[in-house]
Amino acid sequence: MTTKKLATIAAALLISVAPAAAIINQPVHTVQAATQSQKGKVTLKKSFNGTVQVFNSKGNTTTQKVNGKKMTVASTVKSGSSFKYYGKPILIQGKKVDAKTSKNYHYTTASYVNIGKKRYIKSLNVSSMDGQNVLILSSNSRIYDKNGHRTTFNGMSLIPKYMLVKTPAKTHATTKNDVFFYFANLSGSKKISLNTTTIKGNPFYALGNGAYIYASNVGFVNGNTLYQASGTTTATILNKIHVLNNKLKSTSKLLKIGQKVKVDATKTTGKGDSAALYFRIAGTKGKNAQYIYWGDDAEYGMDQESTTDEFQGNFNLDNHLAN
Repeated sequence: MTTKKLATIAAALLISVAPAAAIINQPVHTVQAATQSQKGKVTLKKSFNGTVQVFNSKGNTTTQKVNGKKMTVASTVKSGSSFKYYGKPILIQGKKVDAKTSKNYHYTTASYVNIGKKRYIKSLNVSSMDGQNVLILSSNSRIYDKNGHRTTFNGMSLIPKYMLVKTPAKTHATTKNDVFFYFANLSGSKKISLNTTTIKGNPFYALGNGAYIYASNVGFVNGNTLYQASGTTTATILNKIHVLNNKLKSTSKLLKIGQKVKVDATKTTGKGDSAALYFRIAGTKGKNAQYIYWGDDAEYGMDQESTTDEFQGNFNLDNHLAN
């Protein structure tokens, strides 16, 4: 992964400035709304511009007065700082996409943390909670015990997609045995992984009190995109696209919005701003290989990190395959 690409990803995630239009005003999860009962402390990630945007409880941008006049200038707090938080994280649903149209921009649900005074921070800006590492789920996740049997955690049998949760798991420098990792620096030379517990042959992340979730159901660790080193993952189509042959030429096969396709490898063409990213459809190889076009290679890895998803490609991935 290039320095330019990582810098672009980091800038988009850490600055995290999403317009109010990216959110509708309805929470989508029945987790108890955040109250003014203090729970603990969250620490925010550092950003290039030194700030993190603030939202209200409906996910709308809050504004501040400039020179005594009300202007549409986003309210912010200092990045890298710590805040008390209240209640549990909440989910706020993003704007729905019309399946009859093909759009370049999409809107996702996101979780938010109440830091008091009617201020909410997107969970993607949180680097730790109560001194522990944090996860953001990329899929609805059942909870399991050490024997692989379903169980509950804090009264829940399922944690919803996009929710922020703490993990007591510690980090370590990525090794060849790690399936998942994230980048800890802009050069891409430092990869970090969370400790996992193997249950029935699969890696799990611990939640505490004997509860675990599939590592493959996690999309972000401490606000960083989690990458899958190898294997297959599922792509959910967002825009109508044609399947491509091994020479990346269009075929007559059309994939519709909402359709799911297994992919197992990446392919990049071009360089710099002209680099394009493709994913190979699982089970196809050599002269029979088939691909689907994701989009601009430099934008891969930050596609689901913004509430507006303005950099999103032609499909979502359950897990980001390393490229």
